[in-house]
Amino acid sequence: MPYKNSEELKKKVFEQTLQKIEKRKHFYVEGQYESKQSLLIIWCPRHFNEHVTTFSNYNRSGTGCPCCGKEQVSKKLKNRQYSDETLQRMSKAALERGSRGGKPRKWRKESKYLKWRELVFKRYNFKCVVTGIQKKNFIPSAPFGESLVVHHLNGANSHQHLVYVVENGVVLTKELHLLFHNQYGYRNNTLFQFQSFLLSLLKTQESISTPISSQANSEELEGSETRAYDPDRVKELHECLGKISLLPCLQSYP
Repeated sequence: MPYKNSEELKKKVFEQTLQKIEKRKHFYVEGQYESKQSLLIIWCPRHFNEHVTTFSNYNRSGTGCPCCGKEQVSKKLKNRQYSDETLQRMSKAALERGSRGGKPRKWRKESKYLKWRELVFKRYNFKCVVTGIQKKNFIPSAPFGESLVVHHLNGANSHQHLVYVVENGVVLTKELHLLFHNQYGYRNNTLFQFQSFLLSLLKTQESISTPISSQANSEELEGSETRAYDPDRVKELHECLGKISLLPCLQSYP
């Protein structure tokens, strides 16, 4: 029989997390603690950003969200002086750093990627393929902090020839995107994994909802306060992806 946290422990961790959220001057949006991997959504008013994480990651993190972490590091490094010897060592380490699949570190900010992302959004009418949540306005130059994201069906690191193929992308809510990667990791992802992920949604029949929260107007999202996935939509998507997998452009090189 699988182990389950007691209601007392769940309540204790949830309250401790709320205290930490308040201490960090963030705002709680949504999330209920069932286990360490339970989804948690917070709002950072300082950087005007909604962040999707897990209870475990939020509590373990020094700042709670990436934007605050980057700001903290920036402050520490400001005006720091490096010797010539240190600069040479840093330069050498950068050159010897492991391969990133042939992609520069900030390739997701390049115009080619942003154009691909825009075309995928248009292909799906700016809607999450699972929930139907739609974003009315699209900003090509703002790939971060969005409530909807574009997901590579076949991962960029292992399928470089498919990185900019429009058929290799789908639109998801940030919550579902995180849920997928929590289950399958962030490397060597495949279309087959995503199809299996869709089947798991149908199998559990759980209502995975996409919160719009009090920031709905600023995010300019259409829909009710929460929108659960539609089983019929998921079934149709699964069948459609089966056909997409047969396209020549998505076939792996021999």
